[in-house]
Amino acid sequence: MVRRESAFLKLLTNALLAASLMLGGLIAFLFMDPQSEVNPYPPPTLPAISVLATPSDTPEPPAPGLEPTTAAVEPGLPAATPLPATATATEIPAAAATLVVVEKFPYALQAGTIGYTSQFTHPELACKWIGVAGSVFDASGNPVSDLLVHVEGPDGFWMDDPTGNHAEYGASGFEVALPRAPFESRGQYRVTLQDLMGRNLSAAVALDTFADCEKNLLLVNFSAVP
Repeated sequence: MVRRESAFLKLLTNALLAASLMLGGLIAFLFMDPQSEVNPYPPPTLPAISVLATPSDTPEPPAPGLEPTTAAVEPGLPAATPLPATATATEIPAAAATLVVVEKFPYALQAGTIGYTSQFTHPELACKWIGVAGSVFDASGNPVSDLLVHVEGPDGFWMDDPTGNHAEYGASGFEVALPRAPFESRGQYRVTLQDLMGRNLSAAVALDTFADCEKNLLLVNFSAVP
């Protein structure tokens, strides 16, 4: 009886040992291949891993239209940096245009003046006098009083006379005597029409004088610009 029990225990022990070995082998197999069909509880499938590109020493080819250009360089001169093929050159003018602003005035030199004649308002001075005289008119041809006629010249000379102050030249007549008589000059004296505050109502008009007793009165008229 004791022998039979011993043989049974030995057989049972061998069976358990064999089962343990089989179980251990199965566990090892599933550990090595968990996605095997014999695994009743396979692990979830992991998403694919994105592989990032690694830097490379080989440069990528340039995009179409941006191929680098080369130019021959003379010895001793620095190489010029080439422009991309897509760049456009802008031509710069040789000289920038100068903007000229022309100021507009309400009065201008009347057509047909400047005139020259012998002076007649100072007969006692005869040829020892020279001056500028005239009248001022509005756009309808009517005389305009209470404006200033400003005459200036070399050596700091200047003199004003209000229009209407010398009726011998008309209802808006004026007269300004120049400092010496008679003499030759070209554009040294200028006459300008102004308001009573000294603001210019016309552009400055350059005057020429002559050493001629028949031309010692310069007649200058202004009229309003329509």
